[in-house]
Amino acid sequence: WYLNDRARSEKLPNLVSVLAAPDDPHLPAKVDLVFLCNTYHHINDRVDYFTRLKEQMKSGGRVAVVDFRPSSHRGPTHKLAPETLPTIPRGAMLPKDSRSLIVAGRCIAGDREAQSGTRVEAACMAMGQAAGAMAALSAATGLDPEDLPLPDLYALLRDHGAIVPE
Repeated sequence: WYLNDRARSEKLPNLVSVLAAPDDPHLPAKVDLVFLCNTYHHINDRVDYFTRLKEQMKSGGRVAVVDFRPSSHRGPTHKLAPETLPTIPRGAMLPKDSRSLIVAGRCIAGDREAQSGTRVEAACMAMGQAAGAMAALSAATGLDPEDLPLPDLYALLRDHGAIVPE
């Protein structure tokens, strides 16, 4: 696991990542700090889970929760089918009332739930490639990025190895 490998390489013996289950934290020993990141919404019976967690913590231990949907009662109510390729609309990369400005990565427009999926490295890299392709096509054709024919953009991205939906 990346986090455990990094903790070893940086000589941080007090940092251990644990693959917990939605119904059991699976802590190997009593701890003083638990950090939950983007997992809270997967915990169905939170009272039971945090009761178990408290039993596995040192007296005075703390829990830090970072989650994209802290108000959810359960995990996401919808899931994409395995064959679904999520996409980011071109308009999310074009700031309102701007011309010839393209943004990518964590700068794009989207709601909180959408940002939970678009902020990750792979999506940011894909958006960067798409932004570069839009800029190149825009410069070559004289068209604003929002006016570029999508088939031309898709073809250029495919020519450079991008995964583009049909």
